Amino acid sequence: MLLDFTTRRALDWHIAKAMRQAEEQAGKYFGGDFSPDPIAERFPPIEEVKPAIAIVSLSIVGSFDTYAGKSKLAPSTRKRWHPVFSHLVAFVGHDDVHLLTRQSLTDWRDDLAKTRSGVTVKDVYLASLKAVLNWLVEEGKLSATRRSA
Repeated sequence: MLLDFTTRRALDWHIAKAMRQAEEQAGKYFGGDFSPDPIAERFPPIEEVKPAIAIVSLSIVGSFDTYAGKSKLAPSTRKRWHPVFSHLVAFVGHDDVHLLTRQSLTDWRDDLAKTRSGVTVKDVYLASLKAVLNWLVEEGKLSATRRSA
């Protein structure tokens, strides 16, 4: 930031004034006086900032059901894959795609590996989840960065 001499002097003066006021208030606090700082009232109250875009919950199981219908999955594939999504929801404790994290999915995969073969985990559980998440990205219902989380 480039400032001319006069502006720089004014800025320095206001910074020094604010530092003196802060020092005085700190001295009051250290002395046991916790009354509100009257000088702080010159600042407007902080307003809560609401997010510009509200994220709508996106059901994990519902996303699979929609994907299965639109992709015309074979009944045998639906039957095999549906428990995958029910198990995922039970494991993570919620039914919202937006709340899935890399860590929760890694924990889920590791938990599956304790009772299932590596091939089953990879070719059934992870493959079905990947298919649905990729489809959600293609449909614009999930961002690619969210999917990679």
